[in-house]
Amino acid sequence: MAYRKATLRKMDTNTRKLARLINDLDSALTRLKNFMPAVERMELESNALYSRLSTYEKKVFAQEQLVTQPIAEPVAEPVAEPASLFPLESEQVQNVTLADLGTEAGA
Repeated sequence: MAYRKATLRKMDTNTRKLARLINDLDSALTRLKNFMPAVERMELESNALYSRLSTYEKKVFAQEQLVTQPIAEPVAEPVAEPASLFPLESEQVQNVTLADLGTEAGA
Protein backbone atom coordinates (compact mmCIF):
# COMPACT_ATOMS: atom_id res chain seq x y z
CA MET A 1 0.00 0.00 0.00
CA ALA A 2 1.33 3.40 -0.94
CA TYR A 3 2.31 5.91 1.69
CA ARG A 4 0.44 9.19 1.63
CA LYS A 5 2.09 12.61 1.62
CA ALA A 6 0.97 13.35 5.16
CA THR A 7 2.49 10.10 6.39
CA LEU A 8 5.76 10.78 4.53
CA ARG A 9 6.07 14.25 6.14
CA LYS A 10 5.98 12.76 9.63
CA MET A 11 8.82 10.32 8.89
CA ASP A 12 12.54 10.84 9.39
CA THR A 13 14.71 11.57 6.34
CA ASN A 14 16.06 8.05 5.72
CA THR A 15 12.69 6.44 6.46
CA ARG A 16 11.00 8.87 4.05
CA LYS A 17 13.47 7.95 1.29
CA LEU A 18 12.84 4.27 1.88
CA ALA A 19 9.05 4.84 1.83
CA ARG A 20 9.32 6.70 -1.48
CA LEU A 21 11.31 3.81 -2.96
CA ILE A 22 8.62 1.40 -1.74
CA ASN A 23 5.97 3.60 -3.38
CA ASP A 24 7.94 3.61 -6.65
CA LEU A 25 8.32 -0.16 -6.46
CA ASP A 26 4.58 -0.65 -5.86
CA SER A 27 3.80 1.67 -8.76
CA ALA A 28 6.16 -0.17 -11.10
CA LEU A 29 4.77 -3.53 -9.99
CA THR A 30 1.21 -2.37 -10.66
CA ARG A 31 2.19 -1.11 -14.14
CA LEU A 32 3.87 -4.44 -14.91
CA LYS A 33 0.79 -6.36 -13.74
CA ASN A 34 -1.37 -4.21 -16.03
CA PHE A 35 1.04 -4.83 -18.91
CA MET A 36 0.94 -8.65 -18.56
CA PRO A 37 -2.24 -9.25 -20.66
CA ALA A 38 -0.72 -7.34 -23.56
CA VAL A 39 2.48 -9.41 -23.37
CA GLU A 40 0.47 -12.66 -23.17
CA ARG A 41 -1.56 -11.64 -26.23
CA MET A 42 1.56 -10.74 -28.23
CA GLU A 43 3.17 -14.06 -27.32
CA LEU A 44 0.06 -16.00 -28.33
CA GLU A 45 -0.17 -14.17 -31.67
CA SER A 46 3.55 -14.66 -32.28
CA ASN A 47 3.25 -18.42 -31.71
CA ALA A 48 0.21 -18.58 -34.00
CA LEU A 49 2.02 -16.67 -36.74
CA TYR A 50 5.09 -18.89 -36.44
CA SER A 51 2.92 -22.01 -36.65
CA ARG A 52 1.06 -20.65 -39.67
CA LEU A 53 4.27 -19.74 -41.51
CA SER A 54 5.90 -23.10 -40.81
CA THR A 55 2.79 -24.89 -42.12
CA TYR A 56 2.83 -22.69 -45.24
CA GLU A 57 6.54 -23.41 -45.81
CA LYS A 58 5.92 -27.16 -45.50
CA LYS A 59 3.15 -26.96 -48.11
CA VAL A 60 5.27 -24.90 -50.50
CA PHE A 61 8.22 -27.26 -50.04
CA ALA A 62 5.97 -30.25 -50.78
CA GLN A 63 4.67 -28.57 -53.95
CA GLU A 64 8.21 -27.76 -55.08
CA GLN A 65 9.17 -31.40 -54.67
CA LEU A 66 6.19 -32.44 -56.80
CA VAL A 67 7.19 -29.99 -59.53
CA THR A 68 10.84 -31.04 -59.58
CA GLN A 69 10.12 -34.78 -59.69
CA PRO A 70 10.16 -36.24 -63.23
CA ILE A 71 6.78 -37.17 -64.68
CA ALA A 72 8.03 -40.37 -66.33
CA GLU A 73 11.15 -42.45 -66.17
CA PRO A 74 13.91 -41.18 -68.48
CA VAL A 75 14.46 -43.11 -71.71
CA ALA A 76 17.47 -45.44 -71.48
CA GLU A 77 18.65 -44.91 -75.08
CA PRO A 78 18.22 -41.81 -77.23
CA VAL A 79 15.65 -42.08 -80.01
CA ALA A 80 17.96 -40.87 -82.79
CA GLU A 81 21.46 -39.53 -83.15
CA PRO A 82 21.68 -35.74 -83.36
CA ALA A 83 23.51 -35.95 -86.71
CA SER A 84 20.66 -37.93 -88.28
CA LEU A 85 18.11 -35.43 -87.00
CA PHE A 86 20.00 -32.50 -88.54
CA PRO A 87 21.63 -33.72 -91.79
CA LEU A 88 23.03 -30.28 -92.66
CA GLU A 89 25.33 -30.49 -89.69
CA SER A 90 26.62 -33.99 -90.43
CA GLU A 91 30.09 -34.47 -91.96
CA GLN A 92 28.79 -36.10 -95.16
CA VAL A 93 26.64 -33.13 -96.16
CA GLN A 94 29.30 -30.52 -95.32
CA ASN A 95 31.60 -31.83 -98.09
CA VAL A 96 28.96 -31.50 -100.84
CA THR A 97 29.57 -28.76 -103.45
CA LEU A 98 27.10 -26.87 -105.62
CA ALA A 99 28.19 -28.87 -108.66
CA ASP A 100 27.29 -32.10 -106.91
CA LEU A 101 23.84 -30.72 -106.13
CA GLY A 102 23.30 -29.69 -109.75
CA THR A 103 24.21 -33.11 -111.13
CA GLU A 104 21.93 -34.90 -108.68
CA ALA A 105 19.04 -32.62 -109.58
CA GLY A 106 19.63 -33.15 -113.31
CA ALA A 107 19.94 -36.93 -113.06
